[in-house]
Amino acid sequence: MDRRSAILPVLLFLFLIPFYGTSEEVVSVLYFENLRGIQDHQWISKGIADSLISELAPVEGLTLVEREELQEVIDEQQLSLSGLTAADGAAELGRMLNAGFLVSGSFAVMGENIQVNCRITNTSSARIENSTTETIPFSSLPSLQFRLAEFVCVTLGYEIQTENPVRPSLTAMEHFYRGIDLFDRGQYREAVLLLEKAVSEEPAYPGPRKTLESCYTFLKEFKKARQTRELKQLAELLRGLQRRLSRKPFLTYGEIVRTAAARGATAEQLQHIVEENPALVRGNTPAEVLWNMQIVMAEIASKSRSYFNDDATADKMYIQIIEAARLAREDLSNAPFFPEILYQEMMVYVFQSDWSRVKSACEEIMIGWPDFRMNYAVEEYYQKALDRM
Repeated sequence: MDRRSAILPVLLFLFLIPFYGTSEEVVSVLYFENLRGIQDHQWISKGIADSLISELAPVEGLTLVEREELQEVIDEQQLSLSGLTAADGAAELGRMLNAGFLVSGSFAVMGENIQVNCRITNTSSARIENSTTETIPFSSLPSLQFRLAEFVCVTLGYEIQTENPVRPSLTAMEHFYRGIDLFDRGQYREAVLLLEKAVSEEPAYPGPRKTLESCYTFLKEFKKARQTRELKQLAELLRGLQRRLSRKPFLTYGEIVRTAAARGATAEQLQHIVEENPALVRGNTPAEVLWNMQIVMAEIASKSRSYFNDDATADKMYIQIIEAARLAREDLSNAPFFPEILYQEMMVYVFQSDWSRVKSACEEIMIGWPDFRMNYAVEEYYQKALDRM
């Protein structure tokens, strides 16, 4: 079960999914049935369910049954998914999981589209409370979870006001959930190969790294498990920073704390929140948050390369650091912290030994910000660039 309910009032505010309900509800999300039975699409069954759990997890007043707990009950009871799609079967499973409501459904891929049916069952009465059907382009599958989460919250008396802007790519999502399926069958070595592909495709996607850590633990490769855990924590921090930066209007730490206090959060709860959400204190302006994103990206690049010889992930992080600087030039060029962002871009060119770009980046900083605190280092890199060109 998700044990974070004590800190959710502020988590909600941070991650922009307000709730206006009146009571705590335990909700379990079942795997979605593959109506056409096409094996190549079977990964979508767990993909829809797990991504929906992730979308609903921050909602205050909801306690989500974790996917692993659902899988354990299915394995222990030797339950088949097709037998659980009827209201009576779904209600029985919900009672096993101590869930008051159970979300279940089915899907069918039809050409370039996917149709998803979703319903909510009250486990105490076995009554279907509500149902919906969504037909979307298959390429839009990663964004489906928000629409389904909105349906669930509206049905149960909650409200989602802002869509989470951070989405994995379809390719990363497919690799992840194919890997999850292998993991659930105990095929850990085979799962590792797919999960590594998901990580390479989407380095900031924490889910695959979490399952990778479990795979390495079962394989007794404890050093790799520890290294993967470090990278997972960095990926989670990067996601949190991305969410903070996307919030409009941007909220400072002080504004968040004041709002939390007004809602009755205690000092202990605030401390717990900071521990659970380090992105909260990584920057107090958009420019500072963007700079912290660059720092985390650089850490992911460094550790991916040193731990796993993963040059592809490192290169993707470097591209994103440069992209962050480009965006800052458009929107944050007057911010006091702006030269810090340019400095991180310059360091990427140093790592890549692209001395022509190092020279240009150094000149931009030294001409535009002659009093920048790191100019002594910029001058050294400028000289190295001149010597190597």
